[in-house]
Amino acid sequence: FQSDQFYRWNELHQSRVVGRKLVVQDIVLARCSSQAIALELQGWLHRLRRAAKEDRGRLITEWNDAAFDRVALEERWKAFKDIASPLAWCCRAYFVTLFALIPFVVMHWGLSATWPAWLTVVVGLAALTAGVYRRAHGRLYPAADDDRFTQSLMILLSPPSAVRALEWLGRPLFETWHPVTLATVFGTTERTQQLARRTLKELKWPPPSTRPIHSPQAAEAESSYRTLQEKALRRLLRTVDIDPDELTQPPIPLDDTCRSYCPRCDAQFTTVTGSCHDCGGLRLQPLSPCRDSTRSD
Repeated sequence: FQSDQFYRWNELHQSRVVGRKLVVQDIVLARCSSQAIALELQGWLHRLRRAAKEDRGRLITEWNDAAFDRVALEERWKAFKDIASPLAWCCRAYFVTLFALIPFVVMHWGLSATWPAWLTVVVGLAALTAGVYRRAHGRLYPAADDDRFTQSLMILLSPPSAVRALEWLGRPLFETWHPVTLATVFGTTERTQQLARRTLKELKWPPPSTRPIHSPQAAEAESSYRTLQEKALRRLLRTVDIDPDELTQPPIPLDDTCRSYCPRCDAQFTTVTGSCHDCGGLRLQPLSPCRDSTRSD
């Protein structure tokens, strides 16, 4: 849910991070998935607020372009694998101990005779995993003290959490990158094209219900930022040999009766003009004549 609330720069004073929320003057400006990204947003907010008016456009462009920086994402992923390697070994050792070693020992020598030994091993592994996690988290997200303390404590006290410590460490890793950037690195070409096509359409033809209509300045800000995102996305796609213009071509008509389509959701209609109610009343676009002339009987 988006509140559709906009603020002027001179209104954004006294911002602070409370847990995973970015709060400005007792108003929750953003609810984030981690403390690390909330602190990142707070830092950019301070930087933009302190910048001269003529410099804000450049800084916003830099912030936007960073979300589509494929090279930086690959470097981040490489650094994560190096930093998280000791934690990965701890998680594997903890898993094998819990689900293989302890059941084997108990089955062969009994619970009453072995529980002091395996309890000592589990406590030792928990402390080691929590310590390694805390160190790795501090290197990756140095300012996220609250998340680091809470998660380290849960790893120390909960064996299931300790086994999943590597997943916890990686959750905030790519939060500042756009999903299409992730797809170009980790996804297949087909899935990347599908996601990029959907994203391009949503940027170019947003449903009217999502546009800020109460303030002309707010509407201009929203529109200009969508334009920035579209330009950066197109540059990214060209670096991986995907033609963004080809992705936004009209679909092939389903049959001879289809005359128009919704440019956002690709739904096809038999009328020449009209609007797509599912997309907030977007005006329909004409379809080319059906090119499937080789139908079988």
